[in-house]
Amino acid sequence: MNNSPWQGRSDPSDNSRWHQVVEVTNKVEQDCHCIVGFNCDEGVRRNKGRAGAVAGPDQIRKMLSNLVYSSERPIIDLGNIECIGKLLEDAQSNLASKLADVIKARSLPIILGGGHEVAWGTYQGIRKAHPKAKLGIINFDAHFDLRPLEPSPSSGTPFRQVALYAEEKNINFDYLVYGINPSVNTETLFNYANEKNVRWKSDLSINNQPWQKSFEDIASFCEPLDYLYITVCLDVFPASYAPGVSAPAALGVNPNIILQLLDSLKRQFASKIIALEVAEMNPTFDIDDRTARLAARLIHQFTLT
Repeated sequence: MNNSPWQGRSDPSDNSRWHQVVEVTNKVEQDCHCIVGFNCDEGVRRNKGRAGAVAGPDQIRKMLSNLVYSSERPIIDLGNIECIGKLLEDAQSNLASKLADVIKARSLPIILGGGHEVAWGTYQGIRKAHPKAKLGIINFDAHFDLRPLEPSPSSGTPFRQVALYAEEKNINFDYLVYGINPSVNTETLFNYANEKNVRWKSDLSINNQPWQKSFEDIASFCEPLDYLYITVCLDVFPASYAPGVSAPAALGVNPNIILQLLDSLKRQFASKIIALEVAEMNPTFDIDDRTARLAARLIHQFTLT
């Protein structure tokens, strides 16, 4: 029995679907799109969320399999980083090492989560490759993920960890969050975000204005930066589109808006984008694979030539 998630339809005269073109390998290659999974939801568990995202990466792969791959760049799959037991920090360190190799090879990592604790591993990997570069983080998310580290790092702390690291190393902390749900972020978190000059926009604000206006704001954030790390937390979308997450959104941001913003980012700032990440895919709570299909469509659109 073939247990690979890369399975799907095969048309006699056409071999253009993801499952037909992806190369599963342990070897990092130059100038590719590189899939890396992060099989972990220990951070979600620590954050008292709904576990299940450990199975997210392969479910996204399954939904990608039958989509048409339309990029001039080769696509490889470097497999999954596993979180053994409760050893979250080890898994993040292993992810960082893998991503540093990918980035040094001038390839674009596409990271599949897994809880949003994946972000701290991704950031460390970028910094291993570019320790002093002026890096910007664009997070499409309902949450700031700037919670205090006590009692332990979790899916709610990755960008607090980034802020503390940047302060320690005397490097920039440029962080933009689009999709904030004011009803689930405390005043303390808003105060910390303001203290750190975090740029953010709420879900309602984004939905109630033309997407072009939002992109003007994002573009002004991107202009002075050397590199961009884009992370999409699937709980930024309405629960009707993305039920398969730890914290489903009552309102959320319309997926079409975020697709437009991602497409514009790719077109205008492709040379700066150093990593794309999709986090919080939880198959346990998904319905008809809605969330996994949405995650796959986001990745598909982003990789279009």
